[in-house]
Amino acid sequence: MNGRERMLAAIAFRETDRPPHFEVMFELEYEAFGLRFPDRNSWKDMTPREKDLAVGSCMEIYGRIIERYRWDALAVYWPWSDPDGVRAAKREFGDDILVGGMCGGGMWSIENIDDWERFAVDIT
Repeated sequence: MNGRERMLAAIAFRETDRPPHFEVMFELEYEAFGLRFPDRNSWKDMTPREKDLAVGSCMEIYGRIIERYRWDALAVYWPWSDPDGVRAAKREFGDDILVGGMCGGGMWSIENIDDWERFAVDIT
């Protein structure tokens, strides 16, 4: 059973060979591998060539994370909300793991709401 199959089976409440594992974010890449994801503020100013190189460096780090920590899925968070990153991960990891992405601007936790009135209006 590969990671993708394991994740899809677990989501469907079917038995797996082992519990599937992934994390939404992994930000210890320097401590684990001596590598750093590109600066999140640099994406908007990159040329297409620089962006390709940056996405490639993200895929190298993701590959190491997936291998070392036996991830069964990847939520592409570097580059944030960028479909090129998801496409690159899909090319790099194929159907071996379940690949998805982030859509920025989500609500991480209830204590991060600053304007409760706006929040109430937004959810109605």
